[in-house]
Amino acid sequence: MSSEFYVQLFESGNEKLIDTKKVTEIIERRNFIKKDDYYEVIFDNENSTIINISSSLNQLSSITVSRPCLDKELGNLLFEIMALDNFILYALEGHYPIVLYKKVISNLPKGMIETIGTPMIAKDKKEFNDLLEQIYN
Repeated sequence: MSSEFYVQLFESGNEKLIDTKKVTEIIERRNFIKKDDYYEVIFDNENSTIINISSSLNQLSSITVSRPCLDKELGNLLFEIMALDNFILYALEGHYPIVLYKKVISNLPKGMIETIGTPMIAKDKKEFNDLLEQIYN
């Protein structure tokens, strides 16, 4: 299991900014505890995860998911965030990255695919959750 997932937003090879509020609104639809630089999202008595995000910033280009749990609702939450724009999700432990749109691949920085691998494209929420589950195994 990966200890962290990275979710980053790119356009034309550069980081792209998105309104932080768009991301935090998705997180805040769940059961959560908000701190200055992260949210602890609680799915049930046994499953929670930390989403590192500085909510004091007006815009962001990435989030880090620490201690991701094997809960379908985490996958749903990440899918909703990634559906906002050209996001890519990856882990550093040698797993393939995941994108929702083919156009994301052409917007990645030069050399990123060689470093983290060719992204798998999830066509819907179920396929995204299936791919995410494979990262755990």
